[in-house]
Amino acid sequence: SVPYEENAEKKPESGENKSFVRNPEVASGNTAGEVKNRDLRDSTAGEIHSGPGDMEEKNRNLQDSTAGLLVFVFDDGGHNLKDLTPIVNLPFPVTIAVLPGLGYSVKAAELVRQSGKELLLHQPMQAKNLSVDPGPGAIKPGMGYSDIVDLLIDNTNQVGPVVGMNNHEGSLITEDPMAMQAVLEFCRDRGLIFLDSRTTTGTVVPEQAEVLDMEFLERSVFIDNIQERESIVSSIRDGMNIAKNKGSAVLIGHVWCQSIADIILDIYPEILDQGYKITTLTELLNYKESGEESL
Repeated sequence: SVPYEENAEKKPESGENKSFVRNPEVASGNTAGEVKNRDLRDSTAGEIHSGPGDMEEKNRNLQDSTAGLLVFVFDDGGHNLKDLTPIVNLPFPVTIAVLPGLGYSVKAAELVRQSGKELLLHQPMQAKNLSVDPGPGAIKPGMGYSDIVDLLIDNTNQVGPVVGMNNHEGSLITEDPMAMQAVLEFCRDRGLIFLDSRTTTGTVVPEQAEVLDMEFLERSVFIDNIQERESIVSSIRDGMNIAKNKGSAVLIGHVWCQSIADIILDIYPEILDQGYKITTLTELLNYKESGEESL
């Protein structure tokens, strides 16, 4: 399995399209939690929105897949729209997490929804390295329960409607039981998915979720920590092996990794040929809640 390292998410080095969020600002929003409870038989989450016809036909037949479920999540949307274009044009379902408070946060979220892809709030949280600014709208040490809830309302109002959220950075905050209780109760009460990006081995999300009697999802592998083709392909295959053994895998990449869409398209036929189903967090959570994750 993939080691869960603190701050495992590698940041881009430089350049306009690879700018890493240092000062996000938060916004706000109502959520679309009802999607979570949509009956899988009526769900359109697995439909293809673009792409070659033969791939489309293969993906339609993935309902009978037994290899495992794969969910591709792309973090750090909101810096610009250029980086999002190849991601939203992928010919299978993907999930895109948009940061709050950036110049293109609202437009990026609108583009994701218009494309038919799944949308998350990429919620900034403080890392253990206090010199790292997670950006505007971040959950910081010392914030009280109500402060966190108010912040999340603002952020989801700006980016939403969303189906859920995952943490941006957050190795410090995801180890804080009170902070994560606030985050998880916010998600539970609004029917939102929480995806733990697992930037620390000490995350308290599993314990807090158990106390609250709620399901959550977690990252299986970061696929672009090393932004080289061989490493990305290897990481995707790691995710496929995890899905084969455990029933599912959540693979997180980043919109600023400019080669990632083309690399995934190249390996897409292999994924289909081996019988995996590429799906969404919403459908994966529905499988988990119905006890059908073991394929």
